[in-house]
Amino acid sequence: MQNPYPKEQFGVTRESMRLPKESEEALFQWAFSKPRAGKEEDNENVFYKAESVRLWNQMATYDGKASTNFSKQLDVNAPEEARPIRLIEVEFLQHKTQRTPIDTLTSLLKALQELKVDTLVSQQDHLEPMLVKIAQQVSQYQKMMKAITA
Repeated sequence: MQNPYPKEQFGVTRESMRLPKESEEALFQWAFSKPRAGKEEDNENVFYKAESVRLWNQMATYDGKASTNFSKQLDVNAPEEARPIRLIEVEFLQHKTQRTPIDTLTSLLKALQELKVDTLVSQQDHLEPMLVKIAQQVSQYQKMMKAITA
């Protein structure tokens, strides 16, 4: 076990020669209790591949930064309640790719600032209605924010 979070959860220390009994049972249940023959996508174990432990550690690191609880869905003390890590991974990756309004507007502003005059002129017929809609939406958001803070 190289990753700190799984080490901590499984109760592994530098002096450990083997896993504690509860940890051993949890690891067996998560990684080996169901058949592993065939394709990786057919594996129904909680840990469907060796890299699942590394992913669990990545989730724990992210949880600490983002105040989420993806890693906590695997509890060594309640191994029977664990969800397959591939399902947790989907939610984890979706959460990581969410963008805040600040991220979105920063990207939009940067992209607008990078538009070239000749591009604006050559695509004017298509861009003008889009810019009008953008301006209307921005105006609507500004009015809403003013009304809320007033």
